[in-house]
Amino acid sequence: MRHNQNPPFIPPLKQREGKEEPPFCPPASRGREEKNPPFVPPSAKEGEWNGGLTAAIVVFAAVMLVVSGCTSPADDNNTTGPGPELSLSVEAQPSAIPANGSSHLVVFVELLRGAEPVSDSTEVILLNTIGTLGRGVVYTRNGVALDTLTSDTTAGSGWLIAYAQGRRDSTEIMFTLSP
Repeated sequence: MRHNQNPPFIPPLKQREGKEEPPFCPPASRGREEKNPPFVPPSAKEGEWNGGLTAAIVVFAAVMLVVSGCTSPADDNNTTGPGPELSLSVEAQPSAIPANGSSHLVVFVELLRGAEPVSDSTEVILLNTIGTLGRGVVYTRNGVALDTLTSDTTAGSGWLIAYAQGRRDSTEIMFTLSP
């Protein structure tokens, strides 16, 4: 059985200043006011959108996200079995500071795989219920990531939470009344 297929669309060459150029190439001299016409696919009428290619790109991207989601950050393609356990810990030093709007505490996050530090530049996301974080997203160096947190002007307690590579840890922090 024979299928009737149209040949692919190939736009004709245009004559520009004595040179043959494809019709949608930018002009050789940038100072001219001439503009290139918009490309209208042969299957679409002017002003009508043909989303076939866009739909194909979206489907491809969705498939790639599903496939890439089938591996975990701990998957290092090690065929001898799972690697050492990933551990994350967060501390605030000191854990209580005056509620004056200018006191700071240091946020210390340690991320280890077994007893070894994770790769440098591993992203750690910090969240807080009170105070203001210096950055909020920090990166490890030798398995450690640091940030600062500035107190509010209201006394109270809250939580500091760290997330990295599917792990989470939290610690309580307090802002105390200033004497």
